[in-house]
Amino acid sequence: LRNRHDTKDDGNSTNFPSLASPAQNLQDMVARVESLAKNTQTRIDELSRLSKEINALETKYLKNMDSKQTFVSDQFNQDNARQSQKHGGSSHLLDSKESKDQSHKPTVVAAVLVVACNRPSVQAINIIIVRRALELILQYNPSLEKFPVIVSQDCNDAKTTTSIRRFQDRGVELIQTEQQPDQSPPKLEAKFKNFDGYYRIARHYKFFLSEMFDVRQYEAVIIVEDDLDIAPDFFEYFEAGKHLLLRDPTLWCISAWNDNGKSEFVSDHKRLYRTDFFGGLGWMMLKSLWVDELSTKWPPSFWDDWMRDHEQRKDRACVRPEISRTRTFGRIGVSRGQFFDQYLKYIKLSTEHVAFTKEDLSYLLKDNYDLNFLEEVSIKDIKVIKRGEVVRVEYNSADQLAFSNIARQFGIMDDLKAVEWLSWPLEPRTFLCNWLHVLLAQS
Repeated sequence: LRNRHDTKDDGNSTNFPSLASPAQNLQDMVARVESLAKNTQTRIDELSRLSKEINALETKYLKNMDSKQTFVSDQFNQDNARQSQKHGGSSHLLDSKESKDQSHKPTVVAAVLVVACNRPSVQAINIIIVRRALELILQYNPSLEKFPVIVSQDCNDAKTTTSIRRFQDRGVELIQTEQQPDQSPPKLEAKFKNFDGYYRIARHYKFFLSEMFDVRQYEAVIIVEDDLDIAPDFFEYFEAGKHLLLRDPTLWCISAWNDNGKSEFVSDHKRLYRTDFFGGLGWMMLKSLWVDELSTKWPPSFWDDWMRDHEQRKDRACVRPEISRTRTFGRIGVSRGQFFDQYLKYIKLSTEHVAFTKEDLSYLLKDNYDLNFLEEVSIKDIKVIKRGEVVRVEYNSADQLAFSNIARQFGIMDDLKAVEWLSWPLEPRTFLCNWLHVLLAQS
């Protein structure tokens, strides 16, 4: 091919289509690349500027917090000194008051253990995540004596540690740095290198569970990750749940989470269920479970899947709410947002305060629950379906894909961990669909 020459058409010459020269094409491409590079550099400069502004605001915020803390501390010392002079110069006035009121102190219901690390995100955002979780826990906590708040921070990130320490004057305790878990890289075979994070998490969990139960001797612990919002009645729910754990040996945990708790599937703020599935994401366990069973065989990785195995569960159940008492906002983490966009971010968080400690929860005791639930599950042919009816939908129990296929049709969580099939049969999944109570059960 060649460019057409500007010659008169005498009828005999051949006209070729006009094409830009290769040199011109190359120049155009270079110009486009330079333009893109310039735009990219402009964006990089803008991000750098914003990052500096965020850091400056953070520094200003921390200085203001330091000033407020110093002011409060000075006021406290002055007030205490005046009280001391008023009462004959006693420098231990508060101690004497505490000793007098010792018999009236509320018993610890459960310690709240906040799991923190350093999510692979912008530092300022990571610090906001930790603050958000702790602020809600302190806002809804009825008493730090009943529910002491302790943070266990993995990863040794200095900025996150500084942020957590800002809450110490409000009663939050950070497990001391020298007590923190092993930070060395796990020794893994090449095929497991991509799962390094899961090994670190399991190691951290073993550390703080031992710290809370073996060292501090708490009777019950509520485990909360640093990317969870909690409901207003979160502590009321767990206080009532602890009574159930102590009363019924067929229960082994209380969970604040419902995997199928999307808005369209739930409605009753008071309704609780027994479940054979360990959900996590805000859960309580007793010291006896750790000391007598789990501590000596804690797994090196994938601790939550391990908890779902029949060898650990032993036909026991957890209690979970119809409407979740926690909601995760942590899309970024070791699991890389698995299921977050499809399910987790749509989970409804309860906004009502239910006085669970005043509710009759005896229906959750195994004998009572089985009698009522089995009657519902055994529902068969229904000729006329009315609003609010309970409907049984069956799937082929011989086909492992049958559950996942029908779950996807309804829009509920279709993920099945391999260990669940070892615990066959599965419990029926319960949810709302077009104002019907659906029980998805095996044939």
